[in-house]
Amino acid sequence: MKIEKQSMYYEKMSIEKRLSMDKEIKKNKARRLVIWICLGIFIGISLLNIVSASFYSATYSYRGGSSFQFLIKHFIWFVVAIIAFVITNKIPYTFYKKKSIIRFFLCISTFLLLVVLIGAKIAPKFVPVINGAIGWIRLGPFSVQPAEFLKIPYIVILAKLFENGEKKDFKDLEIILNTSPIFFLFVFLIIMQGDLGTVIHYTSILFFMLFLSKISKKIIAGFIGIASTTLISGLSYIYYFINDTQGVGYRVKRVKSYLDGLLKGEYGDDVGYQVGQSLIAMGSGGIFGKGYANGVQKYSYLPEIHTDFILASLGEEWGFAGVLLIVILFYTIFSLSMTIAAESRDYFAKYLVAGMASLIFTQLLINSFVVTGLMPVTGIPFPIFSYGGSSLITVFAALGIVLNVNKKNLIEKYGAY
Repeated sequence: MKIEKQSMYYEKMSIEKRLSMDKEIKKNKARRLVIWICLGIFIGISLLNIVSASFYSATYSYRGGSSFQFLIKHFIWFVVAIIAFVITNKIPYTFYKKKSIIRFFLCISTFLLLVVLIGAKIAPKFVPVINGAIGWIRLGPFSVQPAEFLKIPYIVILAKLFENGEKKDFKDLEIILNTSPIFFLFVFLIIMQGDLGTVIHYTSILFFMLFLSKISKKIIAGFIGIASTTLISGLSYIYYFINDTQGVGYRVKRVKSYLDGLLKGEYGDDVGYQVGQSLIAMGSGGIFGKGYANGVQKYSYLPEIHTDFILASLGEEWGFAGVLLIVILFYTIFSLSMTIAAESRDYFAKYLVAGMASLIFTQLLINSFVVTGLMPVTGIPFPIFSYGGSSLITVFAALGIVLNVNKKNLIEKYGAY
C-alpha cells in the first residue's frame, strides 16, 4: 500500500512537471510568434510608407529611374535582411563565443573600418564623403555602411568580455578595464570617419550592457554624470563662444543649429532646416494623421524624407496614433528580448541578447530624438522603416540571434522547443 502511494505521488509529480514544461514551451512559442507578427507588421507598413515618402523624390529628383526605384531597392534589402534573420536564427549562439570567432570578428571589424578610412583617400569614387562624413562603400547601385554591420561583432565581443568578468569574478574596475580597449578601438576608427551619430549609438549600447552587469550602479552613474557635464560644457562653449564668422565646420554648425532650435525654437534655412520641417510634419499630422499618401513634406519640403526622417513622414500621414503603435510594437520586441536575456542561464547569452535588444531600442530613441529636435542631426536611421539596407540587415540579424538564444534556452531546460 505504501509503495502504491509513493508510485501515485511520483506519477502526480511527473504529470505536473510535464504540464509545467508544456506551458513553458507554449509561452515561448507565443513569444516567438509575437516577434514574428511585429516584424510582419513592420515590413508591411515600411514598404507602404517608402512608396509614399519616396515617390515624388524618385520621380523628379532622380530622373532616369523608375518612380518605384526606392521601393524596389528597399524590397531587395528586406529579402536580404530576412535571409540574414534565418541564418542567424539557425546558427547556435554558442558558435559566437569561440575564441577563433571572437578573434575573427575583431580582425574583420578593424580591417573593414580601416578600408573605409583608406578608401576615402585613394578611391573617393567608392568611398564618398557625405555630409562631412565617410563610412559608406558604393557597390554598384547599392551602398553599404560597415560601421552599421559591425555593431553585431562589437556586441558579441563585449558579451564575451562581460561573461569573462562574471565567471572570473572580476571587480568593477577590472570589468571596465577589460571592455574599454574594444570600445575605444571601434569608437576611434568611427570618429576618424566623422560619424558622430554611430559613435553615440556604440556608446549607448556599451552603457546599457554595463548597466546590466554586476558593476556598481554608483560607478555607472558617476560615468554618466562626468559624460553629461563634459557634454553640456562643450555645447555651452560652442553656443556662446564660437560664431559662424570663424569658419566653423559642418558639424559645429549642426550643433549650433540644434541649440538654436532647442533654446529659441529657431531652425533657420540652412543646417536646421530639416528638423524645422520635421516638426511641422509631426505637428500637422495631429492624432490620426492626414491619411496615407496625403502628406506634403515629401514634395521637396523635407529633403530625403524617406531616409533618416522617415518618422516625420509616418507622423504626418499616420498621426500620433500610428507612431505610438509602432513604438509600442518596438517596445514589445525589446521587452520580450529582455525577458529572454533574463531567463538565460549562460552569462554570454544574457549579455548577447541584451546587447542586441539595446542596439534596436537605442537606435529608435536616438532617431526619435533627432526627428523631434531633442538631439542634433546624427545620421542614425529609424530601425526597419528608414530607406537603406545596412541598418535593416543588422536589425534582422540581431533579432535572429535573439530568437536562437530563446530556442537554446528551452532546449537546455526541457530538451525541446
